Amino acid sequence: MHAAELWRPHAVYPARHGLLRWETSEQEIDFVWQTGAADPDDWRVLAQHDFGNWGQFDCGVPEFILRMLTDIQFEFPTSHMAVHYFAPIDR
Repeated sequence: MHAAELWRPHAVYPARHGLLRWETSEQEIDFVWQTGAADPDDWRVLAQHDFGNWGQFDCGVPEFILRMLTDIQFEFPTSHMAVHYFAPIDR
């Protein structure tokens, strides 16, 4: 399925305010920027963690990742995990 179908009602980059994927997890969570601001540092982080349900986070990627992994008040599913496992991906 194409991103345009998966990410409705949002447009896909390069459309104005379109979504631009920067990561996907092994749990099939899409992490995207909502483009549109002139300065990419102002792009919002969105995460689709349930099919069709988007979470919007008003922070940059570094802060998002840190809080996603460590801040139980962040209200993101992985924030509540006691242990995180990381494995290299052979390409």
